[in-house]
Amino acid sequence: MLGFTLTRGHEHESRSVDGPTIDAHTNESFWHVTYSRATTAGTGVDSLRTVRVERRGSPPGCTRAGGEKLTTPVPELPPMALSQSTVESAVEDYREHEPFFPVEQEQIETLPAAFRRGEFGWRDAAWVVRWYYRRSIGGVPNAERRRREAAFERNDYRAVRDAIVGAAGALESVSDGGDAESDAAERDALERLTVLEGVDVPVASAFLFFCDPDRRLVVGEREWEALGEYGPSENLGAYPDPPSIDAYGMYLDHARALADGLELECELAFEYDMWTLYRALWRRSPERE
Repeated sequence: MLGFTLTRGHEHESRSVDGPTIDAHTNESFWHVTYSRATTAGTGVDSLRTVRVERRGSPPGCTRAGGEKLTTPVPELPPMALSQSTVESAVEDYREHEPFFPVEQEQIETLPAAFRRGEFGWRDAAWVVRWYYRRSIGGVPNAERRRREAAFERNDYRAVRDAIVGAAGALESVSDGGDAESDAAERDALERLTVLEGVDVPVASAFLFFCDPDRRLVVGEREWEALGEYGPSENLGAYPDPPSIDAYGMYLDHARALADGLELECELAFEYDMWTLYRALWRRSPERE
């Protein structure tokens, strides 16, 4: 990710960029910047090669000021907000670089119906728990991961099946997310799942994710921090380890607001809104950068 400083008179704004264009603004004007990358020979360091800066008008009540120049690059820049182009790029990066992608895609397509109908086996349920802890290599120490996975495996299969089918049924009973009825259904689903041994709210959220990848999002520290970076202006705060059911509800509200702002389903034609957002957050997370 590259950075630049847009200077106008005595004002300047630092931004980072990872697409062919970026919209930037200072207090007085709105700008559209077009750039391309170049790699300095022998260093492998990217820099901006060609740039065009266009004024695109002024916000109401502001006056225009003359003089602009572009300097490159500047260190320690804040990340650019997610856009449709960065989401598309992140989804492609995820497909190419995340080892879980092929089986994750298969499970996203098959588990929702299987969980609703109760047509799944022990391995399917255990896979969700393993996926949660193993998707980030080194994210959870091996001994801790094995302890948590072993705790889940001590559950009786019938209890696991009843909890998952009940959770999936609760989610299916509401047509959309983000209202009081949906919040109550999500709470019901999480409470059903967290009675199982080895299932806290984050692991339960993984089951919700594979029950309904259109409207529910898994939560972990990496996704939480990325959503705090790119999501609505209200601060999510530090990751609560683990988050409560109420904290998950706040997190999901932020995720839906971001997905709605990006218009993922309509504009990008991705089939699963929250899986799309998940892949973008995972590949654009502060931890990765």
